[in-house]
Amino acid sequence: MVNGVEKSSSKLFVYENILQAISFVVSKLELLRNLSYLSDEEQVIIKNMNIKTRLININQRLIMIKSVMDKMEEIKEMAR
Repeated sequence: MVNGVEKSSSKLFVYENILQAISFVVSKLELLRNLSYLSDEEQVIIKNMNIKTRLININQRLIMIKSVMDKMEEIKEMAR
């Protein structure tokens, strides 16, 4: 809503996607950090969690965030 008029904005959609991706990365990194403190016996139990796949997913989200942010003029201005 802008001045009482509903407006559609692709930027809003992009920002929401970026925030969702950042939230995903933060939560998964926190989970992996907590898993790193487990003993060897406990790690055997969680071996089926496919940690390698989770790291690939985190990397894909970071690549998406970077590619979207690289296209934003505001980000380019801040980087100067």
